[in-house]
Amino acid sequence: MNTAVESQGPDRRADSIQAFMARYLGENQIFDVLIDDDRSGEAADLVGIRIDGGDLHIMLVHCKYSSKPDAGSRLKDLYEDCGQAMRGARWRDNAALPLLEHLDRRAAGYTRRFGGTAFEIGDREMLFQITQQASLLFPRFTTIIAQPGLSIGSASDEQLRLIAGAASYVQTVTKGRFEVYGSV
Repeated sequence: MNTAVESQGPDRRADSIQAFMARYLGENQIFDVLIDDDRSGEAADLVGIRIDGGDLHIMLVHCKYSSKPDAGSRLKDLYEDCGQAMRGARWRDNAALPLLEHLDRRAAGYTRRFGGTAFEIGDREMLFQITQQASLLFPRFTTIIAQPGLSIGSASDEQLRLIAGAASYVQTVTKGRFEVYGSV
């Protein structure tokens, strides 16, 4: 993974942080849909969705590049990630239906613009099926920030306070989980 390359883009750049996270999550989570929403106006860089019983599990993944090759305790590497995570909390409203409709529009636009698919797992038909059931399901959110420039072992107090503030807000609004992925 190239920590200076955030987005995989329509060419599916395999060395990007986003592609790494898509592979990692695809191998370690179960999704009905995993979609690349990484463009202006995004809900998140990656959105994973699955139905489990009466629950609608939604994972919002926000990826950012590192400002330097080595992980460290740089506060600036976290600001945008934390801000995006906080803005993304609003997608829990109305049983996540606005999010699902947003993703459907974005998937159609991706295909028109780039000729490929935004789906890492699943397709528009699966997303449609989920949308049809969503109002009957309980939304359960997990928000992830992925920042390889963050050294988990040597995070500064300022970094930890920033993460704690974002986590507190996101968890309060979404009633969900907040996870941080960084470097060792």
